[in-house]
Amino acid sequence: MCAGGDEQWMRRTIEVATSKGSDPSTSQLGCVIVLDGKVIAA
Repeated sequence: MCAGGDEQWMRRTIEVATSKGSDPSTSQLGCVIVLDGKVIAA
């Protein structure tokens, strides 16, 4: 389970990972970097 606001960032990461479709062979990795509550890279 994610603590506090971490769940929203995990959901964003899943969005990034599935943005090209749900086929694992064509999907990219998902990564969201957050600093002080703001996304600095996705």
